Amino acid sequence: MVNWRLRIAAWGVLAAGFWPGPARAAADKADVKVPPAPRVVVQQFHDLLAKDDPQAAAKLIYPTPREARSVTEFLQEWAEEMKAGKADFEVLDEKADGPCAAVVINENIKHGRPTTDYDPVYLIRKDGRWQILFGPDYRDHGFDKGTLDRLELLQGWFELYKEKALKRQKQRR
Repeated sequence: MVNWRLRIAAWGVLAAGFWPGPARAAADKADVKVPPAPRVVVQQFHDLLAKDDPQAAAKLIYPTPREARSVTEFLQEWAEEMKAGKADFEVLDEKADGPCAAVVINENIKHGRPTTDYDPVYLIRKDGRWQILFGPDYRDHGFDKGTLDRLELLQGWFELYKEKALKRQKQRR
């Protein structure tokens, strides 16, 4: 007796492309570049600062209306503080909305002391890659209304995230 369920499942697998075949082989050979997730970009930024390479970290930043020299100086100072163990942060979560994203970080070492300080890092996808928005206010970059609306929604998401995280922290004490 033929097990029809098994036969139907096998055809489903073949039709879905899970079975190696000519179409699958062609897809595997395609050079498709998927940009890293926003949280990965922020982690790369962290790692470059921790390795005392602020010039490479600066390449992950969206072009800013601020003076480029002040960005470079800030990154150099931050890299030096991280190297000395006076500053550090960890990446906690992310949320993307179209070409905009927010990544939650916890500055777990500030001024050489352990702490909990949740902050958002906003990113914009430009030319297929995520770039970090530098500065305290994303409105300084001259984005269109649609982009600003998305960033404001992400800011609201971050505020709720922070509120819940602080509540959980208090409950653990």
